[in-house]
Amino acid sequence: ILKEHGRVDRDLLTEALYKVDIPDGILPAYWGFKFDEKGNNLRGHLCPITQWQNGKQIVLWPEKVAGGKAKRTW
Repeated sequence: ILKEHGRVDRDLLTEALYKVDIPDGILPAYWGFKFDEKGNNLRGHLCPITQWQNGKQIVLWPEKVAGGKAKRTW
């Protein structure tokens, strides 16, 4: 925003956020970002199921980004 407009203000920031379009599965938290006219994230509905295995957090679901299978811890 600063490079393009030489300034940052609320209206420019809001306009830029409405243009954000990050698909699901790109970010570590899995869900993406795309905002509607009210500012709601249309892609913020999926929360991955994870499990700590050998000191690492492993995604179990959704399957298309799963990095392992669930393991019993008891």
